Amino acid sequence: AYAGNLQCLILANALCGIGSGALSLAINTWAASYEEESLQNKGFIHINAAYLAGLNCGTVIGSVICDNLGIKVTFFVGAIASIVLMVLSCLVIGKVNVEDDVDEEDAGSLKDLVSPAVIRYFLFLIVPYLICTGFLEYFFPIVAEGEGLSATHISLAFLLSGLISIYMGSLLTEPLTQKMGTKKTMILASFIYVAALTYLVINPSIISCYIVVVLFAFADSFGLSAQAVYFSTMPDVKKAGQSKALGVNSTVE
Repeated sequence: AYAGNLQCLILANALCGIGSGALSLAINTWAASYEEESLQNKGFIHINAAYLAGLNCGTVIGSVICDNLGIKVTFFVGAIASIVLMVLSCLVIGKVNVEDDVDEEDAGSLKDLVSPAVIRYFLFLIVPYLICTGFLEYFFPIVAEGEGLSATHISLAFLLSGLISIYMGSLLTEPLTQKMGTKKTMILASFIYVAALTYLVINPSIISCYIVVVLFAFADSFGLSAQAVYFSTMPDVKKAGQSKALGVNSTVE
């Protein structure tokens, strides 16, 4: 809120990124520690649902505050929410017993992750997904603002995306992975990403952008959990250790 120039704002955002990365690593490691794939699936489904639910509420509430009270007040509200989050986390985490079934002494090194299978995963699954994520976080707001839409209207796209991902993820992820398998489920999600972007190229408009947001959310609803389960069950990942592998995954993202 007190950033006087762009450099200070970037530094502040970097600090937020460090905290977000540490939290993401801890939570995903927790879900990946389950040996049964079905339990991993449920863990990642709930993590994604909780993340998207919070993101939706924050985006909508933040846009309303921004439109009515200004950007600086929005930052202050975010800071207060972060403090409340830390307090609640300290209270809740003490009541949860998590057993780490990964023996770090027997785990391999980061060199084990430099394999053709892991490299293909990052190049052909993570990178395309991040490009699609960039659409909602960067491209869409720029286009929408150019069309004269307010922050409140732009946040509706985030709300729509999150609602679809949350509810469709709970309904679709387990049935799809059971019938098609994790790999084919990821391929289906990737096909939807490609089809959505192709449609936008053929018919560029603000309405098409909203349609792409819906298609991306539909693919995210089952694609994200399938990606997480697939990565955590790869032989090279198990050899290197879950924490190290998920840390590399967060670094790539």
